[in-house]
This record gives sequence, structure tokens and C-alpha cells, in this order.
Amino acid sequence: LAEIRAEFLQWKNKWINICNENKATTNSLNNNTSLKRKLITIPDTAIESFNECNEAFFPNIKALLKIFSTLPVSTATVERSFSVLKLIKSYLRATMAENRLNGLALMYVYRDIPIDVETIITEFSRSKYRVDFSI
Repeated sequence: LAEIRAEFLQWKNKWINICNENKATTNSLNNNTSLKRKLITIPDTAIESFNECNEAFFPNIKALLKIFSTLPVSTATVERSFSVLKLIKSYLRATMAENRLNGLALMYVYRDIPIDVETIITEFSRSKYRVDFSI
């Protein structure tokens, strides 16, 4: 924990120093001095910070930024999945097996992927498992 804290303080000081240098450069340019340095852009997002982070100097910060930039911002995907389940699992389908329900849910979630019906029929006809639909 102390190592991460020390690394974070170095990371923070790095960006504070860059901000101070940018201010000094801006003030110098405003005073019409001949000093011309390039301003360093401060990252605005976690992904930009991840790209700017040098893993050799800040390995823990790099790992934390990687985790932070891949975390979902909202729970929309999870909520969407449950909405799909409510649509699929109606009163008439309440007795269906879990395997079929999972298959229908996946088909609904990934409905933008084209399905070749002939390939599915061929695969089904090759399998030894048969379902008797007669009641």
C-alpha cells in the first residue's frame, strides 16, 4: 500500500510540474519573450492517462488506469439483459428448460448477427440427439 501511495504521489507531482511549466510557458509567450516551448497536453480521460503513463516508472498506476478505463460506466448492459429475459420468459414459456431459455436470450441479445438457417439444419441433422415434439 505504501508503494502504491508513493507511486501515486510521484504521478501527481509529475502532472503538477507539467501544469506549472505550461503556465510559465503561457506567461512567457504573453510577455513576448523569445522563449518558445511546446505546451504539454494534460490528459482528460482515463484512457488518455493510460496512454501517457510510463509503465517502467508507474507500473501500479498503469494497472489501476487499465482497470479504471475498462470498468463499465453504467449498468445498462445488465439491465438490458434482464429486460430481454422478461420479454422471452413469458407466462407460456415459464416451464421451458434453462438451456432453451439461455439459447433464446443469446439469440435476442445478438440478433444483429446473421444466422444461416441451412447450416443450423445441417448441424441439427448430424447430431444424435433428437427431440420428440409430438404430445
